[in-house]
Amino acid sequence: MSWFTGDDEKRYEIFGAGGGARLAQETRHRALGTDSLDTKLREGGDVGEPIVVTIPRANVVAGVQALAATIVSQVRRASTDKN
Repeated sequence: MSWFTGDDEKRYEIFGAGGGARLAQETRHRALGTDSLDTKLREGGDVGEPIVVTIPRANVVAGVQALAATIVSQVRRASTDKN
């Protein structure tokens, strides 16, 4: 999470951009993904109500789902590699 979209619909990169991808490359790891900062995402997490359930059409949901799919894929790949 490194940016937020303001009320003006402009994307604000408050922590810069590309740092996670550069670190992953330097350490020979895979970057899992990025997503926007979203107050509703945090609030839902704080009370155990995932935004993918409570507000499934929120802009941040696609990124959360993509991240989850990447993690599942990596776990499956690691499990297969061990066998």
